[in-house]
Amino acid sequence: MSAQKELENRDLYLNKLISFCDMEPVKVITGIRRCGKSSLLKFMVKYLKEKGIEEERIIEMNFESFEFKDMTEK
Repeated sequence: MSAQKELENRDLYLNKLISFCDMEPVKVITGIRRCGKSSLLKFMVKYLKEKGIEEERIIEMNFESFEFKDMTEK
């Protein structure tokens, strides 16, 4: 079993994401592989939970998971 690496703090990006939280349209986070996109989203989920958002209202999906291997656009 490997030890889970602690997430690197992403305050600058997290605060920017939070500032647009309740605005339209949908936000898209892009970047090269292993630049911290998933870490940023984990911090956002943590922030939402700390603000009292119910866990049932937070949707997390990893499209690289085998759970979605048969997913299509239809």
